[in-house]
Amino acid sequence: MIKGILSLFLLATPFISAAFCDSDVIVTTQEDAGRVSQCKKFGGSIFVQNKDVNNLDFENLVEVGGSIVISENKKLGKIKLDDLKEVGDSIFFVNNTVLLGISMQKLNKAKQIVLENNPNLVTLYAENISSITSFKVIQTAIHSLTKQNIKNLDNLEISSNPLLATIDFPKLNTCGELILANNNPSAVANFPELSTLKGSTTFRDLLSVNIQNITSIQDTFNIINNFFEDIRIDNISESGKDITVSGNKRLKYFSFSNLENVYGGIQIRNNSVLNSIEDSSFKKLKYVKGAMEISGGLSSIAFPSLNKVDGSINIVSTTKLDCNKIQDKLSGIQSGKFSCASNSAKEPTSSDSSDGNEITSGKSNSASKLLSSSLGLLFAFIISFLFY
Repeated sequence: MIKGILSLFLLATPFISAAFCDSDVIVTTQEDAGRVSQCKKFGGSIFVQNKDVNNLDFENLVEVGGSIVISENKKLGKIKLDDLKEVGDSIFFVNNTVLLGISMQKLNKAKQIVLENNPNLVTLYAENISSITSFKVIQTAIHSLTKQNIKNLDNLEISSNPLLATIDFPKLNTCGELILANNNPSAVANFPELSTLKGSTTFRDLLSVNIQNITSIQDTFNIINNFFEDIRIDNISESGKDITVSGNKRLKYFSFSNLENVYGGIQIRNNSVLNSIEDSSFKKLKYVKGAMEISGGLSSIAFPSLNKVDGSINIVSTTKLDCNKIQDKLSGIQSGKFSCASNSAKEPTSSDSSDGNEITSGKSNSASKLLSSSLGLLFAFIISFLFY
């Protein structure tokens, strides 16, 4: 009797070979997903591409040695990988036009996760991920990314998600390239433990951002087109490349108060309501390797400790700015050209290079003056030789 029941069970259960569990597989139906899930630890890669399946559940699948690629599916609405804990390579969800939800609640480890161009994707359950190198969320309908447990990343990009208003990485400590851009205009980003930025960094279109504990910026650092009034990054002493603060329509004050060396350039441009660069903004800044480009409605500019700029200094103000005062402080510390222009109503004076609104000086000016002086001396010598 027992043998008979066992025989019926074996007939009803499809045989899953070790070879199947170690090979790549294309999933076209829920039955295929069930076969893969019987492996529990699947050694190959799983592909769901350009298929008509509506929903998929990989129940009991714990580990995948290769990648999971879910792409170009026009009917796939939901996918569940709730028992999945580890993926040896990457997870891609790309160009799934009606995908609404992804559930990977136990996932802890993968090389990278890419969610791109899933325009109806509203929910992502993957809060337990802690070991991953790259995380991208691009062109989705997700409203929030909260309580992410990731501590270190080589790459983080969250962009073009028009409904995304909350971005919360409370444990992230170190990040390589970091891009937050073109999400909801009310988006709030929280990185309370972030201390080291190793790659190019851009914060764009944010209502607020918490990055107050950053101590190391090793690449370009961009604060562009945001909506906050104040930002303070006061725990860094040097920047590896350029710093840009540009197009922030509500920005009234910013500071890098302990920054001493910038091994790139500085661009402060067109921040609509920023009317001054205060003493405290760059209180300790001594050295800039590149050029300094400053423009906007600035009535006062201060760099109290600056003593060397390897590039040029170019200042353009759309309001009244005392270029003479700035020239007295800054001209001569730069290796390139110094120029300052403002919308001042001051009358031209003989001490200015052009008029009261524009001052230009630098190594090119010095060279021309030296040449003129030399030619004058030569001419005088010739005259004296001819007539005496």
